[in-house]
Amino acid sequence: MTRRSAPGVAVLSIFAERLVEACRARLPDLSGITVVVPNLLIAPALRSAIARAVAGPVLLPRIVTLSGWTDQSLEGFEPRC
Repeated sequence: MTRRSAPGVAVLSIFAERLVEACRARLPDLSGITVVVPNLLIAPALRSAIARAVAGPVLLPRIVTLSGWTDQSLEGFEPRC
């Protein structure tokens, strides 16, 4: 019997590789990047995937949910007319 990873693991690995390639000039400091995810349950697996893609020391990006990102983005926001 072949043991397979959950489908999400492959997606996270592909995302991590593309993120690292797109942000190669920033390495090893990806802390200025924000990654928005559907829920924080995938954050540990995403952090691991990014670390594997970098294959060296790295300051990881901030990982937030959409609601967490909007809450922080709207902090102090005052509409103007």
